[in-house]
Amino acid sequence: MQLKNIIRTCGLFLIIVFGIGIAQSQQQTGNLKGTVSDNQGQQLPGVLITITSPVMTGERVQVTNAEGRYRFLELPPGNYELTAELEGFATVKRTNIRIQLGQTITVDIAMTVSTMEELE
Repeated sequence: MQLKNIIRTCGLFLIIVFGIGIAQSQQQTGNLKGTVSDNQGQQLPGVLITITSPVMTGERVQVTNAEGRYRFLELPPGNYELTAELEGFATVKRTNIRIQLGQTITVDIAMTVSTMEELE
């Protein structure tokens, strides 16, 4: 009888420790996603999206998919800057994007066609 109680107690302890570990690991980062479109509302595939932050080493880069979507997963909490670039369009920068633990932020971007001066 005593051995059964010890095994049950150990099993319960392991379940609790494992559950706490999973809960903590899921809340150590945040996510950033969005859709890039032109000023007519058409999604833009192939847009180069770059994010930087003092809380990251280097930068992360994504290219929007066929639906103009991008996403960055498992970002450390902090402030980010996002840049969207596509030939023929004016570069778009977004600053002070705050990522918090366990949060997914959506930043949609509307790009405008470049003027001749911007292309030079």
